[in-house]
Amino acid sequence: MSLRIIPANIISRLQALGTGQSPDTPNEDEPAADTAPRHAGSRNENGHYDPSPIDVAVVRIMLAKATKLPVDVVDGIFELAEYWVRTTTAADYSGNALYVSSRSVQDRFLVRSLPIGFTSEHGGDLDLKGEPAPAKPLKSTVPANKLARMADYPLPKLQGPVRKVVFKFTSHDQGWSGETGSLYENSWTWFEAGLERLEDSEIAIEEVIEEKKEDAENGEPAPQEPQFQYQFPLIQSPKWTVCRNKRAHRDWQDHTITWACYDDVQADSDGSKALEENGRGRETGDGEFVRNLQLGDVVTLWAKARFPGWVNNILAASIDVYWAAT
Repeated sequence: MSLRIIPANIISRLQALGTGQSPDTPNEDEPAADTAPRHAGSRNENGHYDPSPIDVAVVRIMLAKATKLPVDVVDGIFELAEYWVRTTTAADYSGNALYVSSRSVQDRFLVRSLPIGFTSEHGGDLDLKGEPAPAKPLKSTVPANKLARMADYPLPKLQGPVRKVVFKFTSHDQGWSGETGSLYENSWTWFEAGLERLEDSEIAIEEVIEEKKEDAENGEPAPQEPQFQYQFPLIQSPKWTVCRNKRAHRDWQDHTITWACYDDVQADSDGSKALEENGRGRETGDGEFVRNLQLGDVVTLWAKARFPGWVNNILAASIDVYWAAT
């Protein structure tokens, strides 16, 4: 019989729950700074409690112990309850609205998610709104055991842990157009999703850093990386287009687009036509993008504009990623 060692931080969470405290309620008899559980979840803008990975592990252990249910049944309950970890990253341009146009920058990086499986406590040093990662071939993915060393809580063991990705943005186009058609038809300002994947060689560990230091001291030149040139045509991809702006609308529009792992809208179906009529990419409803996301992957959001006169004005943008912590 094999045993799984429960990490110490899960034990401390269990002890906190045993005192009758809720995950986000401090003990009034002690200073708040000392009693706030580390890795606790938080309440979102709607008052809903978003659990942390530790919360999920603790509740899973308690539910299994109290009910004697098989682990698979407990995991099914978590799925039905959507008891998932949510990470969110946002870019706010309300002080100075961002615009993307054919006259200047036609293809603008907006924001990236935290790596799948990691929370904001581990993403403080990441550049989530800066520059996009360089495009180059992926030599090798990061082994799960190396990723596990980067977090002090159990990482998801599922090969595809992500349940849904929610894109939110406030935007509008230039407000006029000579094009005709339905609300989103012939609209040439839009938003696209992107994917960044961790390269094994980019995850530094202490031994590798020491080797590089010794090479530098010995005067050995660092090997030159080959240069790669990728072409990203400025066209609306049916697979990556999150949403187009309404054509010739000057008022700010709020968009919320959800891609879920359980989506099953095929590209040649009537459902895909409905997606396209509502401004989405025709091939974005099959759930494939979400199901294929792996531990450590990063989702990105881009703003685009094509042809003279078209301007994509952006006030805010964010990415919410929900993943199963079991």
